[in-house]
Amino acid sequence: MQLGPVIPAALKDQDRDGIKRWLLPDVFQHCGISEPADAQAHPACVTLTEQHRFGPAVMKLANDLAYGGVLRGGAQASYERPAHDPEIVLIDTDGLHELARAHPTGSRKGWWPAGSLIARALVELHREQGEEAGVVTPYRVQADATLEALRDVEGTGAAPAEVGTAHKFQGREFDIVVFDTVEGGADSRDCGWPMLTAGRPPAPGRVTACGCSTSL
Repeated sequence: MQLGPVIPAALKDQDRDGIKRWLLPDVFQHCGISEPADAQAHPACVTLTEQHRFGPAVMKLANDLAYGGVLRGGAQASYERPAHDPEIVLIDTDGLHELARAHPTGSRKGWWPAGSLIARALVELHREQGEEAGVVTPYRVQADATLEALRDVEGTGAAPAEVGTAHKFQGREFDIVVFDTVEGGADSRDCGWPMLTAGRPPAPGRVTACGCSTSL
């Protein structure tokens, strides 16, 4: 399941029937499909519901966020992890005070220092362990801030870590995926967690999410 295209606010706000009818709905909505269950019930739509890449915890999260519970795991998705090595890790930024304060750069986008600093520490840690980490953020401005924080790491001669938005990383895989869930403003709460369907790690990889537990 792919994220929809980024639609400029100026286009969304136009009160024109042609735009509302043809440009704002995605290709599935034009066919009457709004939810994964709609696709399964549609006589002209073939759905692929068995996956062989996610581990069980990441698959459950993806089901809860984007797939409506229709996703099923094949034999390769039943990888058993030890209790001390979870598939999903949440780094709680509560208590970081100013570092965890979001700086809006628009009504639906922004950046925060905590995400960049934590991402840098995680990239360094996993690089020492021989693992490739990718950093996924909701907004380009946060990706730019994280890339700036990673410049010292790249100065060691190692290959640069990849940082980008969820749209950039659709279909990509990394050993370790770091998700930055920064929010840009009061109306941007839907912009963070749905991106967890991008940059997925193959089992036995790991998802590390950085966010405020009181807001999740």
